[in-house]
Amino acid sequence: MVASALKFMFALIVTGQGFTYNEGGDDWTGTCATGKKQSPIDLDDDIITEVTDADNIVKTKINLASFKGQFNEYDDEIKSFVYNSNDGFGTVTINDIIFYMANIHFHVPSEHTINGDSYDAELHLFGMSGDGLKMLEFTVFFEKGSESDFVKNAIDSVDSSKTLNLTTILPNGYLEDYYYYIGSLSGPIFGDCTEGTSWIVVKSPQEMSSSQLDFFNNRWKNDENFAGGRGNNRNVQPLNDRKVYYHTTSSTYSLCVAFLLLTASLI
Repeated sequence: MVASALKFMFALIVTGQGFTYNEGGDDWTGTCATGKKQSPIDLDDDIITEVTDADNIVKTKINLASFKGQFNEYDDEIKSFVYNSNDGFGTVTINDIIFYMANIHFHVPSEHTINGDSYDAELHLFGMSGDGLKMLEFTVFFEKGSESDFVKNAIDSVDSSKTLNLTTILPNGYLEDYYYYIGSLSGPIFGDCTEGTSWIVVKSPQEMSSSQLDFFNNRWKNDENFAGGRGNNRNVQPLNDRKVYYHTTSSTYSLCVAFLLLTASLI
């Protein structure tokens, strides 16, 4: 059931193109234009609600595996640097719903912003529930800094198949310090910006080197022939009274850490 759902999903992705980033998505039609729960959004401190596991609102567990394959750019207008997998490369569980992750792609610059500020890049992991009825977008920001092994292997895989390991940027286990909200696909990948999509946005950014960032910028952000050099990111969308949750380390965990630090200082 899972495999067939994923194969159907990517058949739609391959055939469902026909949009550009020339206007940052402002010229898209359908739900993209009329929807009230669209993505991306600005994650402003003034609008978030802090929660922990004790609040029973959201709990996220990561179980990712290494995979071997090649990234590619499959569309001259979208320039999405993508890895697809019919078999998936792990799962992300939100509460009791298991999402099978099977698509990875980059946006440069980032689509989401935090307090109005964008990051140099944004990695999306896309997955679906086993019945194919629910979708998840899992986001990791990147900023210029040291070289990323994951990004290096992703870039190198353009020419030949490489083994990539997502756990180098997303350790398996229960996730802390992330934003959660309900939005939409950030592009009309299936022909529309489908709403009801769960979003997990990791707060702390990863790093990639200047040369790695240039690899993306030279294809999108610095290419005047592609979307006027603006990048492959959709403009930030109105929040429209949606709830945005920021999941933090549980109070119990924080107290334990504080106790351990205090004990260590007294030894």
